[in-house]
Amino acid sequence: EELGDESVDLIATDPPYQLSTIERFGKPDSGEKWSVKSGVYHRVSKGFMGQEWDVLPPVEVWQECLRVLKPGAFAFIMTTTRQDSLCQILSDLTHAGFQMSFTSIYWTYASGFPKAQNMGKAVDKRLGVEREVVGYDKQGKKSEGVMAGHHGWAEGEVPITKGISPLEGSYG
Repeated sequence: EELGDESVDLIATDPPYQLSTIERFGKPDSGEKWSVKSGVYHRVSKGFMGQEWDVLPPVEVWQECLRVLKPGAFAFIMTTTRQDSLCQILSDLTHAGFQMSFTSIYWTYASGFPKAQNMGKAVDKRLGVEREVVGYDKQGKKSEGVMAGHHGWAEGEVPITKGISPLEGSYG
């Protein structure tokens, strides 16, 4: 409560996501056996990466954030896409008094797809075309462009799909 009312223009925060298993182990009144602080499940009930801080902020934290925000100011709150935590944080923000009448901004990215493929090669294969070999690497393997860390070749592109050739040189 060190900040004055309506004194902040923007809040940008990335609170804990509650990616833990704590809620699996009984209710708060289940007794010492089920206690995540001292019971038999203490070690396995810690949050993400074994951290006990991995819990969603309570509604009171969001109420304090709203208190210090100027009228019309924004709070950008990063959160997980996991539905249990996402729904809870949206509910807590609403209960704290935040207006949720806008479309969320999503940062989407691909990572670790086990069956990912090179889309350029997949399109070429589907169209029945083959790339021109522009060189060989040190191990004698075909190369289709510049190798990272190898400065002996210049970068080169050869348009092989019919739709690309007419555009060559028609821009910029």
